[in-house]
Amino acid sequence: MCKILESLGYKTLQAESPSDAVRIAKLTTIDLLLVDVILPMMSGLELAHAVSTIRPSTRVLYMSGFTTEEVLGDRQGRHNLMGFLDKPFTPESLGGKVRELLDTEFPDPLPSNLNMDGQETILVVDDDAALRRTVTRLLSRLGYVVMEAGDPDEAMRIVLQKEVDLIVMDVVLPRLNGLALAHTISALRPSIRMLYISGYSRAELAGQFGLPDPGVAFLQKPFNPEGIGALIRSMLDRAEAEAAVADFH
Repeated sequence: MCKILESLGYKTLQAESPSDAVRIAKLTTIDLLLVDVILPMMSGLELAHAVSTIRPSTRVLYMSGFTTEEVLGDRQGRHNLMGFLDKPFTPESLGGKVRELLDTEFPDPLPSNLNMDGQETILVVDDDAALRRTVTRLLSRLGYVVMEAGDPDEAMRIVLQKEVDLIVMDVVLPRLNGLALAHTISALRPSIRMLYISGYSRAELAGQFGLPDPGVAFLQKPFNPEGIGALIRSMLDRAEAEAAVADFH
């Protein structure tokens, strides 16, 4: 399969086991996961859930000799980032299904009850381009001025050149983790608020990266529009109130 996909111009990565696939997902952005439903130690469905927790924008293409209904049940049609390929399949059907999934827009429904009064400047830092664009679109539609950075170097350039009120920061980034980057930025721009996001839980991050105290703003991926919109608004309102108190004194 790798040879077929590479002949179509795709870059492929191979995992020898489900745990290896999870390890790869933690290290690099994956646009599409091609997974057999029946795997040793962990089913393809369980593996897809684990990868999607780390990389919410990853499309999943299941393969199986069983029918779609037998494998997916009520999961089929639940969202448009998931596809199914019956075995045996041809190179043409594989290529067509992969292209179909990759061309699918990542959904970003915007609830009507969200506050649309944002006007501050927010920087979104995440190496997952699809998720970064989704968060950017959401925050832009809430009225904020939004900028994007795909790596720590780009984030630093923006912070040094622009006025930023809040940063939505992925904890796992290439070369420098989000916590270290936030520490560097805070030393230069102490007024910038930080909202950390990650596919890991807060407890996992505390063990692996030393996530600061429970008072630090954090959202675990995947998160919903209401959650991130409300949290960002409360953080910015609190910052404004604190600034007003400081000016009064």
